[in-house]
Amino acid sequence: MSNVDQPLTLQIDMSTEGAGREYLCCDYNRDGQSWRSWYSNTYNPPLETDSDPVMPLGALRELELQANDAFETYLKLYYDTGYTSTYMWDLEEGSSNALPNSFAGVVLFKKELDGPVDAEASGTLGAWDSIHVFEVGVQETSAGAQTARYKLSSSVMLTLKRRDSASVGEVDLSGSLTRQTEETLPVAGATGHVVNLGRLIEDVESRVRNQLQEIYFGKMVDVVGHLRSTENLEASRNAKKLQEELVAGWER
Repeated sequence: MSNVDQPLTLQIDMSTEGAGREYLCCDYNRDGQSWRSWYSNTYNPPLETDSDPVMPLGALRELELQANDAFETYLKLYYDTGYTSTYMWDLEEGSSNALPNSFAGVVLFKKELDGPVDAEASGTLGAWDSIHVFEVGVQETSAGAQTARYKLSSSVMLTLKRRDSASVGEVDLSGSLTRQTEETLPVAGATGHVVNLGRLIEDVESRVRNQLQEIYFGKMVDVVGHLRSTENLEASRNAKKLQEELVAGWER
């Protein structure tokens, strides 16, 4: 979480399981210059034979696959098109194939805005990158039920570039927001983690979208409105001159 977030990149998984599909890359699925694909649970390019790669096994790997399927649906509902990848890792040493009581992961979303093909043409380019890093700790209650403490750190990076080949040139608007939240929720089985994480991420992204709309774009509209007048300059000067003449007449 202490690393500086960077825009997400794409890699292609050419393995049998990957079937040439694209997956998102960040620091959390990277080992040196290799990145792990959630499709095949392998690194590309392959790691050295003596390395000890970080990858989920057993129940945690199954949970990772379930989460990817769930957030694929989330992507279609909220972004229509784009990319998503979810990666998980164990925080317990020597755990068995059972789901560990302490694990972490990251949920990634990337949405790109297609711009003009011609580099000299006018148009808008943009990208939305969401990085949701989470940590989960499961505890038993006195009644025998389970609760999970979720720590979520969400970063959203928004990039917008507007090119006007005729006069203005290129305008680059880029910004980011980071929000952190913690919540304890009841959980029943491994699928319950996917449900809880989905709700938490949905709430955070909704708040971030509203804040970007109200603060980021709203403030920009206010600034532009103060800098650029929509009224005719000559008409404003004539009105000011007439006002000065009327005030001078009243004073006389």
